[in-house]
Amino acid sequence: MDTPCSCSDCGTEFLFSKEEQRIWYEEYKLPIFARAVRCLACRRRLRNSLQSTEKTASGRPLDSES
Repeated sequence: MDTPCSCSDCGTEFLFSKEEQRIWYEEYKLPIFARAVRCLACRRRLRNSLQSTEKTASGRPLDSES
């Protein structure tokens, strides 16, 4: 069932769709009680920020993947 949510970062109302929930629980193996607390845009922004921080901390240039 689609679940209405409010983003904890930007306050935007969004739906945690049943398809997205299926992916979280079946493919990502997250706990069944896990719920989205950020909208997709904020999740992407956070993920990109964390990836940039990890690459910078490792001493490798950001554009070097190999």
